Amino acid sequence: MTEIREFQFDVMIRLPQGCPDIWDVLDRLFQAGCDDAVVGLGTPGALGLSFIREGTDREAVIAGAVRDALSGLPEAAVVDGVTFSVSG
Repeated sequence: MTEIREFQFDVMIRLPQGCPDIWDVLDRLFQAGCDDAVVGLGTPGALGLSFIREGTDREAVIAGAVRDALSGLPEAAVVDGVTFSVSG
Protein backbone atom coordinates (compact mmCIF):
# COMPACT_ATOMS: atom_id res chain seq x y z
CA MET A 1 0.00 0.00 0.00
CA THR A 2 1.38 3.39 -0.98
CA GLU A 3 1.40 6.03 1.69
CA ILE A 4 -0.02 9.49 1.03
CA ARG A 5 2.48 12.08 2.20
CA GLU A 6 2.56 15.83 2.43
CA PHE A 7 5.15 17.62 0.32
CA GLN A 8 6.17 21.22 0.90
CA PHE A 9 8.07 22.87 -1.93
CA ASP A 10 8.86 26.21 -3.53
CA VAL A 11 9.00 27.12 -7.20
CA MET A 12 10.39 30.36 -8.66
CA ILE A 13 8.64 31.63 -11.79
CA ARG A 14 10.08 34.32 -14.07
CA LEU A 15 7.45 36.63 -15.51
CA PRO A 16 7.80 37.91 -19.07
CA GLN A 17 8.68 41.49 -19.95
CA GLY A 18 5.60 43.69 -19.91
CA CYS A 19 3.82 41.29 -17.61
CA PRO A 20 0.16 42.04 -17.03
CA ASP A 21 -1.08 43.55 -13.81
CA ILE A 22 -0.09 41.46 -10.77
CA TRP A 23 -3.75 41.05 -9.82
CA ASP A 24 -4.37 39.51 -13.24
CA VAL A 25 -1.41 37.17 -12.71
CA LEU A 26 -2.73 36.07 -9.32
CA ASP A 27 -6.20 35.52 -10.78
CA ARG A 28 -4.77 33.41 -13.60
CA LEU A 29 -2.79 31.29 -11.11
CA PHE A 30 -5.91 30.78 -8.99
CA GLN A 31 -7.96 29.71 -12.01
CA ALA A 32 -5.19 27.32 -13.08
CA GLY A 33 -5.39 25.40 -9.81
CA CYS A 34 -2.73 27.17 -7.77
CA ASP A 35 -5.23 28.39 -5.20
CA ASP A 36 -3.18 26.49 -2.61
CA ALA A 37 0.02 28.46 -3.31
CA VAL A 38 1.44 31.17 -1.12
CA VAL A 39 2.77 33.77 -3.55
CA GLY A 40 5.88 35.83 -2.86
CA LEU A 41 6.39 39.07 -4.77
CA GLY A 42 9.75 40.16 -3.37
CA THR A 43 11.82 39.82 -6.55
CA PRO A 44 10.97 42.15 -9.44
CA GLY A 45 9.95 40.17 -12.52
CA ALA A 46 9.48 36.94 -10.60
CA LEU A 47 7.06 35.11 -8.34
CA GLY A 48 7.91 32.66 -5.61
CA LEU A 49 5.23 30.00 -5.20
CA SER A 50 5.18 27.96 -2.02
CA PHE A 51 3.04 24.82 -2.05
CA ILE A 52 1.96 22.12 0.36
CA ARG A 53 0.37 19.27 -1.59
CA GLU A 54 -0.38 15.65 -0.82
CA GLY A 55 0.46 12.66 -2.95
CA THR A 56 2.37 9.44 -3.16
CA ASP A 57 5.17 10.50 -5.51
CA ARG A 58 7.24 13.63 -4.89
CA GLU A 59 8.16 14.21 -8.54
CA ALA A 60 4.56 13.82 -9.71
CA VAL A 61 3.27 16.24 -7.06
CA ILE A 62 5.87 18.88 -7.95
CA ALA A 63 5.37 18.39 -11.70
CA GLY A 64 1.62 18.84 -11.24
CA ALA A 65 2.10 22.13 -9.41
CA VAL A 66 4.54 23.42 -12.03
CA ARG A 67 2.17 22.32 -14.79
CA ASP A 68 -0.70 24.16 -13.08
CA ALA A 69 1.34 27.35 -12.70
CA LEU A 70 2.58 27.34 -16.29
CA SER A 71 -0.90 26.61 -17.66
CA GLY A 72 -2.08 29.82 -16.00
CA LEU A 73 1.02 31.73 -17.11
CA PRO A 74 2.14 30.06 -20.36
CA GLU A 75 4.55 32.89 -21.16
CA ALA A 76 6.37 32.44 -17.82
CA ALA A 77 9.27 30.09 -17.09
CA VAL A 78 10.55 28.16 -14.08
CA VAL A 79 13.87 29.78 -13.17
CA ASP A 80 15.10 28.08 -10.05
CA GLY A 81 15.44 24.60 -8.74
CA VAL A 82 12.59 23.39 -6.60
CA THR A 83 13.24 23.24 -2.88
CA PHE A 84 11.16 20.81 -0.90
CA SER A 85 10.58 18.99 2.32
CA VAL A 86 8.48 15.95 3.10
CA SER A 87 6.38 15.53 6.20
CA GLY A 88 4.10 12.83 7.51
